[in-house]
Amino acid sequence: MDDINNTVIKKVNDIPILIRDVAEVKLGNAVRYGSVTFNGEKEVVGGIVMMLKGANSAAVVERVKAKMEIIKKAIPEDVEIEAYADRTSLVNRAVGTVKTNLIEGALIVLLVLILFLGNLRAGLIVASAIPLSMLFALGMMNVFGVSANLMSLGAIDFGLIVDGAVIIVEATLHFLVVKHVAGKLTQKQMDEAVEGSAKKKDEFSSLRTKLLF
Repeated sequence: MDDINNTVIKKVNDIPILIRDVAEVKLGNAVRYGSVTFNGEKEVVGGIVMMLKGANSAAVVERVKAKMEIIKKAIPEDVEIEAYADRTSLVNRAVGTVKTNLIEGALIVLLVLILFLGNLRAGLIVASAIPLSMLFALGMMNVFGVSANLMSLGAIDFGLIVDGAVIIVEATLHFLVVKHVAGKLTQKQMDEAVEGSAKKKDEFSSLRTKLLF
């Protein structure tokens, strides 16, 4: 405070004018803009943990909790630390929603395929496109750094995923019925059936595109 009092403001006729000559220097209070309270009863100190962009929120929360246990050992016993906004439950609910949507969607599609195709093996073959497509998609998401969340996984249309497989398998079954193929197929017969079904699938897709446009 003495240094502030002895600070020169300006000079008048070579005479320095100090702050103490024109003002009284004393301790004051900062302007208060708000406060943090605990249940509206008493004031507390609040803090926010900022997560870096692209970080895993679940992993960050776990690391913060581990650090908080270390900090609690270093503070006085009458000081308590409580989390008032924990993202753990939000993250768990989001992950649970994605899992539920994926599992229920796959099971419903599998059931519908078996009922409409009338063949358990055919239904399982078509349904195998779901985990294979998901595996490929998750692999590409990992390569390009796309996060798996409600927006990227929660609205997956399994009907579109199995669309092509349904057409090929259905055409294959039709081929087997028309040709009256019984018993175990040879490799050549299987190749012919799948190749013909794939060609019909392309023709059907082309026709459907023309109808749409």
